[in-house]
Amino acid sequence: MKPDKFYNHTAGPASACCTGRGVVAQVIKRLEFWLFLLVHIGVSYAWRAGYLQNWAEMSMSFLHAPWHEAGVVTLITVLSELAYLGRCYDIHVRVHDLTRQMVGALTDFAFRARICMQAAGHPQDQVACRFLIVSMALFLLEVRGFTRGETRVAEPGETWVTADDWTRFQEKKLLRADEVAFLRNLTFQQRSHFLLREAGRLTNEGLAKARAPPEAAEDFAGTLLSFRQRQEQALEAARLSVPFAYFHLLSLMVMMNMLFWAFALGMTMSYFSHMFYVLSLVLSLAILELAAGLARPFGDSRENIPAAEWVEEAIENVNALLDYKYAGASGNWKLKLEKESKTSVKLDLGADKVRSFLRC
Repeated sequence: MKPDKFYNHTAGPASACCTGRGVVAQVIKRLEFWLFLLVHIGVSYAWRAGYLQNWAEMSMSFLHAPWHEAGVVTLITVLSELAYLGRCYDIHVRVHDLTRQMVGALTDFAFRARICMQAAGHPQDQVACRFLIVSMALFLLEVRGFTRGETRVAEPGETWVTADDWTRFQEKKLLRADEVAFLRNLTFQQRSHFLLREAGRLTNEGLAKARAPPEAAEDFAGTLLSFRQRQEQALEAARLSVPFAYFHLLSLMVMMNMLFWAFALGMTMSYFSHMFYVLSLVLSLAILELAAGLARPFGDSRENIPAAEWVEEAIENVNALLDYKYAGASGNWKLKLEKESKTSVKLDLGADKVRSFLRC
């Protein structure tokens, strides 16, 4: 697998906070951050300029009494934010793991198909692997559209796969024109079931022509079932996000909490109160920003899953397995085996040599 720039944890805190794609940079770009900050600056200026001196007695009695109660409300808000972040992270990790298992099942299918069906001389394994790649790509398009779209797909005939997506499938020769015309009239579940069913039928036909043992068909069926189960589990995990009412309530709690502290810390004589307010404002909004990004596993932000790279990796692995040709394997490895029989079986690899070629 290629080095994954989406999960690079070697950068320091300064790089993570100051880069354009960092969470802090995204928070600073939000309108809410500057609105709350302007309210705090306005209250602080009015307090220090004497415009709020008529409220001095009232404000002091107001600010002195509820510090403990305000701290409790702030603690509840922070815990609710962390619970929301934890739930979004659990969904993100589950979708990540299930998608990686789908890629692994696809590679295993191609590996077994090339071993069992190559002697038959028929392209059943190629067509079956192509259908599996299309099924995974359609799944990623559906999940990405579902988690990034403004509305949910509720009707059975609706889909997140657009006409441009079907055109790209055909241009990349993943689907033929007749296959596109048939699949685009089906729902997502129907497409997935059809592609996996046809992959299974092609596999059985290829195994029969290759005269493979009966146990091979069961192994392939298990791989296809595992692929389908991972696909459905990942789709359900992406759909089972945090309820929208909880997100609205949490946003209201954060807004009221930040508004209270904008007034409370603005009507004090300490200059450190401004630093504390900006820090608390950035952290509160950053948690919401990070959780929102994790709830969209296949978006374009820094914390999202690199689905395009994974599909590219799967296609490269399948192409290497299906189109792999090695000159030394000609004639059923006859020449290579003759040369190997004349050499010593013992490999002269001491500890120093092993360390030398394992050193990064």
